[in-house]
Amino acid sequence: MLWGYMIRHLVYDLDGTLIDSALDFDQMRFEMGLPHGAPILETLAHMPAEEAQRCWSIVERHELEGAERASPYPGVIEFINSLAEHGVRQAVLTRNSRAVAEAMLQHIPFTFDVLVTRDEGPIKPDPQSIWRICAHWGVAAQQSAMIGDSHFDMETGRRAGARNVLIVHRREKLRAELASMADLVLHSFDQHERFLGWLNQSV
Repeated sequence: MLWGYMIRHLVYDLDGTLIDSALDFDQMRFEMGLPHGAPILETLAHMPAEEAQRCWSIVERHELEGAERASPYPGVIEFINSLAEHGVRQAVLTRNSRAVAEAMLQHIPFTFDVLVTRDEGPIKPDPQSIWRICAHWGVAAQQSAMIGDSHFDMETGRRAGARNVLIVHRREKLRAELASMADLVLHSFDQHERFLGWLNQSV
């Protein structure tokens, strides 16, 4: 892919990227009776209504509990503020509900330009939400970067035509597949100077 744009627009994933809510997705699947590794939102979308309602109550309970104990990852606030000082515009795109996302964002003293949740849809990895955010900014997706920690994030950025930044939060095991989908890998948000250097070379 050929690039000709300097990146000055960032779209962050929320839970697992900016915020740690310690959600236990395996426990959620166990309580719902879903197979290990099954994509929760996509699976619920194809369930009979009564069973889906039962499972949604489990999802919402876990998410609300997670929002209550959530905290920003180390370096997040300094990273966001540093980029804002350099004129970088910033948005959040999450598979959480709006109510849960807004509760989590109370832990970050910063107002993002745009927040898109699963309530507005379509959910990641559909690229339309990145396109919608970029349309709000009046820029092409190629002028943006998706920052996240999961396959959903990397696939969304790739399909949208954005750059991808993988944040691993110093996890010892990094799947090579995820790293191969990223234009940049950050081990923590303490690396904002390295990230700024990458932004300044992103043409």
